[in-house]
Amino acid sequence: MKFLKKALAAAVATGGIAALSLATAAPASAAASNCPSGFSCHWSDANYVTQGSGGWYVAFTSYASDFQLYYYGSYSGEVNIPGKIGANDSASSIYNNGNSCTSGYYRDARYGTLAIRTTKKTGWANLAVSGGYNDDLSSGQFIC
Repeated sequence: MKFLKKALAAAVATGGIAALSLATAAPASAAASNCPSGFSCHWSDANYVTQGSGGWYVAFTSYASDFQLYYYGSYSGEVNIPGKIGANDSASSIYNNGNSCTSGYYRDARYGTLAIRTTKKTGWANLAVSGGYNDDLSSGQFIC
C-alpha cells in the first residue's frame, strides 16, 4: 500500500510537471511564418493577422518610405487597390524575417521619428502593449 501511494504521488508529480511544461510553452506563430525570408512584415491586427488572415500583410526587403502607398495583400504591398485596407498608421503586429539587419519602423513617412526596432527573426505580436506604437507607423527600413 505504501509503495502504491509513492508510485501514485510520483505519477501525479510527473504529470503535473509535464502539464505545467505544456501550458507554459509558447507555440510559434503560424502567421508570422508567412513573412517571407529576407523581409520585414506588418499586419493590421495583433498576433500577425489582418482581418483573421496571416497571409495578408505588407512587407519590404530594403525599405518602404511611405505606407500610404501600400495596402495589405498576400505579397509585398499592392499599390492603390480600392476596397483594401491601407497600411499607413494601421500596423498592430510586426515581424522581422530578415537575414542580418534590424528593421526600423517610423512614425512618419520617409523615416521620420524612429518608433521601434526589431532584430532579425523576432517580432512584436501586439504593438498596443509594446510601447504604444499600435496604428502609429508610417514607414520602415532595414538598418544595417
